[in-house]
Amino acid sequence: MLRLDAVATGALGVLLLVLVGRLDALVGIPAAVALPAGVFAAGYAVAVWLVAARPRLSPAAVTAAVVVNVLWVAHSVLFVVVGAPTTLGTVLVLLQAAAVLGFAALQATGLRRLH
Repeated sequence: MLRLDAVATGALGVLLLVLVGRLDALVGIPAAVALPAGVFAAGYAVAVWLVAARPRLSPAAVTAAVVVNVLWVAHSVLFVVVGAPTTLGTVLVLLQAAAVLGFAALQATGLRRLH
């Protein structure tokens, strides 16, 4: 599940970075939000991929992934509440947040199996 999280997060990061100047008009995500989110997502994806590539998973690293994913979901919901996304932007942000929450739940389940 970590590798899938890394691929999906990396794709989101690249998408945010490639579309950074156009997202505001399309979905109401300003460059001031999209750029740092894209950089963070791309870097996080690399980190998660490296964690997943280890021969033995580190419970601390998996816990960190779960925490970061939950924080990402919280920030996504906060953006919808206090930002100014369009209706399409709201739907897209909440859909990706639901996917990330799913990753967090599956990773937490896997974490219990590591102990």
